[in-house]
Amino acid sequence: MMQNHLADALALAGNVRQLFVATADANGIPHLAIAERITLEREDTVGVTAWFCPRTVENVNENASVSLVVWDEQRDAGFQLIGEVTQVLDLAMLNGFIPGETVTVPQVERKLVVRVDQILTFSHAHHSDIDLA
Repeated sequence: MMQNHLADALALAGNVRQLFVATADANGIPHLAIAERITLEREDTVGVTAWFCPRTVENVNENASVSLVVWDEQRDAGFQLIGEVTQVLDLAMLNGFIPGETVTVPQVERKLVVRVDQILTFSHAHHSDIDLA
């Protein structure tokens, strides 16, 4: 069952091109990022790729728990994927290229490899947060 809902979430992410990545540090202080794409890596594992800011990577190194949200605002329908980051892969690096900003650290495109443990519906309207998997 998880496979069907995971496939639906990935298809939705491809259509709306919005994927939110919520992490928290070791003290529970949250941080929100947005990713560019999500891919199926294995049956219960996805890869989330973006030019993540350093805080996202610091957080997942301290606290591997993550929530991924894909949401279609027009239909008010989406999914929340809850899981654990099992690996962080560096894909590409730029040093100092953000127009109009002084950059002190290189920008790194990374892939977060996430084992998905739960899939929930996500919407602005009332919903139950019952695991779909």
